[in-house]
Amino acid sequence: MRIGRKLSVAAAATMVVVALLVGQVAWGTTTIGNTFPGILAGSGSGPTHVKQDGVELKTKSETTIRQYELVYAPNEVADWHSHPGLVIATVKSGSVTRFTGCGPGQLFTANPDDSTTSTLEMGASFTEVGPHKVVAGANGATLLITRIYPSVEEDNGRISEPAPVCK
Repeated sequence: MRIGRKLSVAAAATMVVVALLVGQVAWGTTTIGNTFPGILAGSGSGPTHVKQDGVELKTKSETTIRQYELVYAPNEVADWHSHPGLVIATVKSGSVTRFTGCGPGQLFTANPDDSTTSTLEMGASFTEVGPHKVVAGANGATLLITRIYPSVEEDNGRISEPAPVCK
């Protein structure tokens, strides 16, 4: 009887640990909530192309769409990085400041008045392509993330990048 109880307690503890690990992934203090991936219907059999009302989506190979919540601690910095494919984000709460590097003929600075820097408040949506840096506001931020990327890039969600050098 005692062995059975120990096994039940051990099994329950293991299930709690597994649930915690599956439910959230942490990068530093950033927390990624439950993720919901799915293969874009039809993309496994070749290119997909749909458009309607001025919005267009094209893929060349099997494509995964993954959605999750990303929670930043107050003033947390997600240093320079990029992602395979596209990211569409909406600020659910708080605010973030994005740095997107240099454009043609621009010098990169961390000046808030620079066109390469933007602060986004609750309700704002934006895309992430290429190298960028994100800094959460004083109260932190929660982002709703949709990633659209080639399925072969499954384990490569975030790629560290050097800060841009612009001339």
